[in-house]
Parts: sequence; C-alpha cells; structure tokens
Amino acid sequence: MNADVVSLRNLVRSPMLLAVPAFQKLEVLFPETAIKWNQHQRLLALEDFVHHTRFIGTAALYGYQALLSDYVDWLKVLWDTLGFRIESLVRSIRILEQCAQIILQEPDLALFLEFCGFAISALEADEKAGNIYRKEPGVENLYVRQYLEALLGNRRSYAAELVRSLVSQGKTLIDLYEELFIPAQQKTGYLWHQGKISVVREHYITATTQAIISSLYENLFQGAESDRQLMFAACAEGELHEIGIRYIADYFQHSGWNTRYFGANVPADSLLGEIQAQRPAVIALSATLAVHLPDLECLIARIREEKHYRPIILVGGHAFEASADLWQKIGADGTSHSAREALALAESRLQEHSA
Repeated sequence: MNADVVSLRNLVRSPMLLAVPAFQKLEVLFPETAIKWNQHQRLLALEDFVHHTRFIGTAALYGYQALLSDYVDWLKVLWDTLGFRIESLVRSIRILEQCAQIILQEPDLALFLEFCGFAISALEADEKAGNIYRKEPGVENLYVRQYLEALLGNRRSYAAELVRSLVSQGKTLIDLYEELFIPAQQKTGYLWHQGKISVVREHYITATTQAIISSLYENLFQGAESDRQLMFAACAEGELHEIGIRYIADYFQHSGWNTRYFGANVPADSLLGEIQAQRPAVIALSATLAVHLPDLECLIARIREEKHYRPIILVGGHAFEASADLWQKIGADGTSHSAREALALAESRLQEHSA
C-alpha cells in the first residue's frame, strides 16, 4: 500500500492531503483561469477545495446524504451571491474524485466517490423549493427588524435600549433569546450569505449581541445560583457559532442549575481536563457545521474512557438536524431542538441513571 494513502476519517481531519493536489490539478487543467488569479484568489480557491473535502468526507463518513444536501443548498446560494457558475463547483468536485483515487484507501475511496456523485447530481439538479438558505428569517418579527436596523445604522445604544425596554415589559432572558437574539443572529447570517453585509459587519452584530446578553445577567439571574448538579456547555473545537449553546446554558441556569459556559471553539484537551476535574452531571456540546462532528465524536469517546463516571452528554446544533439518530452515531445520550427539550431530556436521563 502507498504510504501516503489515508482513511476517510483521517482525510476529514487533514483535508489539505486532498485539497492541495486537487488545487494543483485545477491549475494544470485550466491554466487560462489560474493565470488570472492573484495570491488572495489562489488561497480562496484552495480553501474551497478544503471545504468541499471536509463536507463531502464528513457526509460520507457518517453515511448521511442530508448532511451533503445541506452543504449543496448553502453553496448554491453563495455561488449566486458571488455571481459564479455552478459548473465551476461541479468541475472542482470532479477533480476531487480524480485525486482521491491516489489518496484514499478502500472501502473509503468508494464511499467518498459515491458522495462526490451525490454532490454533483444535487448541484446539477433544479434547486428544490425548500432551500432554507433562500428564506429570510425574522421577516415578521418587529423586534428583530428594529434591533438589526439599529445595529446596521451604527446605533448600538438604541439597540441596547430596545432590549432594556423589553425587559421592563417583563421579558425574561429566555424570552429574549427566543424572540430576539437567536432570530436576529439567524437573519444576520442570511444577510451575509446574500451579500448584503460584510463579514466585519456580521462580526460586529454578533459581538454587540453577546455584550448586551452579558449586561443582562446581573439583573435577570439574581438568586439563580444553585447547589444543584453541575452542567457544562461548550462548542466543538473549531465551531464559532455559539448563540445556541449559550442559550442552552442560560436556560439551565435560569432553571436553577449550576452551569459553566465555555463559549466557542473550545480546545478539546482543555475541556476534557476541566470535565475530569469537575465531573459535571450533564455536558451539552454544540456543532452548527457538520465538519465538526468527528471532533465531537472523538471528545465524547475520550469522556467515556473515564471509569466510574458516566455524565449525560447532550448534543445539538444545526448539524444534528440532518438525521434523528445522528446523536447516537457519535456516542451521545440524546439531542434536542430547544432549551426546554434539552432540560427535560437531561433530567429524564438522570432519573434513568439513578433508578
């Protein structure tokens, strides 16, 4: 066997093994295109191959076409926004197919090629009516519209005042998550995807929202400290979308739990060390992008290695919407679509363990 041949799981973890030769092949096959690129455009083209490798590889690894369909839907919208032709995506994936034959070992090669075929078919097919990435979130939500208009107009103080006004009307932090913060973040992502705001503006809105949420804790969490069991909440390593898991952590805290929220892109080794030291009863982990599933699976397996310690591990995020049983494949105890479901599931699992 060629010493450079790898497994599908290793390819997902090290996508440059395939992305680099694929990019080099693209330059050879289409020199008239490559010669026009500056260094930044070359890096973006290589980055695209990395993303394609990771998303196709992850979908193949877990055997879910729905994971790949979601990525294709997202790509179609982005390519429209950028004014690119779908044919360029198909061309790139066909190049991945060719290069994979000298990188991947069987039976992983056959599986990867099968999912490349799925991607090409989906790209070439007429777009389905239900592409969620074409639907604008929060259209009928007055709070979201006013909040984002304020932030996009550089009126941060007005946005904060709007939130304080809602609190004075009796809205809890959980109400604000569900009615304002989460839909506002979803709409912000939509606006970027449609090319209506820049990445910098998207980051500004996210950072401002996080700051406003933090400013509410002192008043809305008074008396919420508890001697109840400990709960940890964190994003997968590399995962930057954190509003959902923060909502979960705050809901548990609001319900009387003792919670520790660690935020986005949490290094697995550091989190594992903290878990071993503190031994929380419940651990909630989040992955928005499917490419972070293998890292979550690895982390969960390492947690399970600890003898005489069996925490309840819940997972969630957009990646888990592809299949009702995906949580089982990565070794978790369950998944949920809301904070209320997560709390009910955690308490149910704890009762089962204590029975």
